[in-house]
Amino acid sequence: DHDGPVDPHFWLDPRRAAAAVGTISEGLQAVDEENAATYADNAASYRDRLADLDETIASRLADTDRERVLVAGHNAFQYLGERYGFDIVALTGLSPDDSPTSDDLRRAGRVVDEHDLEHVLAPVMESDRAAEGIVADTAASEVLPITALPGRHDEWAEAGWGYEEITTEVNLTTLETALETR
Repeated sequence: DHDGPVDPHFWLDPRRAAAAVGTISEGLQAVDEENAATYADNAASYRDRLADLDETIASRLADTDRERVLVAGHNAFQYLGERYGFDIVALTGLSPDDSPTSDDLRRAGRVVDEHDLEHVLAPVMESDRAAEGIVADTAASEVLPITALPGRHDEWAEAGWGYEEITTEVNLTTLETALETR
C-alpha cells in the first residue's frame, strides 16, 4: 500500500500495535512457559485498552472539515493517516535526521496555500524551526505538536503518561484541531 520505503512507525495505528502485543506475548510464552498465563492475560488486557483507544480516535476524527495535514518533520505518520482516513504531507523522508531542503520548504508552502491549511504540525522530538518558518512565510497561523512516540518529555513522564495518554493528549488533540473536527 506504500510507495517508496516502508514506514516503520507501525505503532501509531493502535490496531497494528495490538497485533505486535500479541506477537510479543506469544514469544514470551514460548520461552517462559511457567508464566505463560500471565503473559496471555496481560496481553489480552492491553489489547482491549488499545481497541478502546482505536475506537476513541476513530470516533473523534470521524467528522472533519479537512482531510490533509502538513507535518514539518520526517514522514512517520503514514499508518496513522491510513487508519483514520486523512492525508499526511511530510516535509522530509522517513529518517528523523533528514534536514529539509529549500525545495521541501517551497513544497510545504504550496501545500499550505493549495489546501488553505491553518496549522503546521511539528514533531515534538525534532526541531520546530522549519514549522515556525512555514507559519511565518505562509497563511498558516499556528504550529501544533505531534509525536511518533520515540520517547517521552519529562513533563509527560512526570504526569505518568504512556502510549495511550500521549496519543490522546498530544496527537489526537492536535489532529482534532488541524483537521477541524465538527
